[in-house]
Amino acid sequence: MQRNIACNLALFRILISVACLPILIGCITTPIHIPSAAEISEGSIPSEQLTFLSRSAIGYPPPRPSASLQLKSNYFQIHSFTNLGNADSGIRTVLSTAGYRQLNYYGVPRGFAIATELELIDKTRAKQTFIPPKDIGPKRNPFLRSGYIRDLMTRPEPAIYRVMLFIVTDVGFVARAQFITSREIQLWLNSSDNILPENLRAFPLSKDHYLEVYIYEFEKTGYEENSLAKLVEHSPYDAQRQLKTAGIWKLLWQSPSKDP
Repeated sequence: MQRNIACNLALFRILISVACLPILIGCITTPIHIPSAAEISEGSIPSEQLTFLSRSAIGYPPPRPSASLQLKSNYFQIHSFTNLGNADSGIRTVLSTAGYRQLNYYGVPRGFAIATELELIDKTRAKQTFIPPKDIGPKRNPFLRSGYIRDLMTRPEPAIYRVMLFIVTDVGFVARAQFITSREIQLWLNSSDNILPENLRAFPLSKDHYLEVYIYEFEKTGYEENSLAKLVEHSPYDAQRQLKTAGIWKLLWQSPSKDP
């Protein structure tokens, strides 16, 4: 009797495995579809589906920031930017010139978002230099971004951190009501693309595309190594002042590179 039951269970498992095999193969072999330039130009992709990148760790719309600023509606026209590639090159040049070279890309409807790397700032929101601890232990790789971010956010002393998010879209949105946590911001920065896909750079900018900047600040008040930094819900410094302090504001209004 027990032998018959065992045989039946084994047969059942085989049947289930065979039935699921096509599904598993489909999951493995079916690639994530990113619209081609031809599909975009032909208009065969519904506008609500034009969330370009393969993943968007920030979610959409993004969570409520500590400070925000929407630039003039004709910002891209001022610089004669005509497509997403122009906008990307221009913003990337501005941030790189200001010292922000580690950039993180995310998908948003009909556009993209760029986040700066987590940085240490002082009470006036000026950038501070962070030197990772020398004693990192035998199992820690000092060149892993996740390790750097963790070292930065677990410093055993009070500190303020910042991430700036530059959003390009022509779709209006309202920030999500909930506030982001310091753990979630770490997941953001460890789950991003590093460039805008090449086949999306030709997507045209409409007269409604605009640039919005969200600034997320986190403050750690205790001296305990494992205490978490909490979001500053309302920054005492507005977004424009912070962009000026970071050396970004003037560069935004100069004539940055717009290579396609």
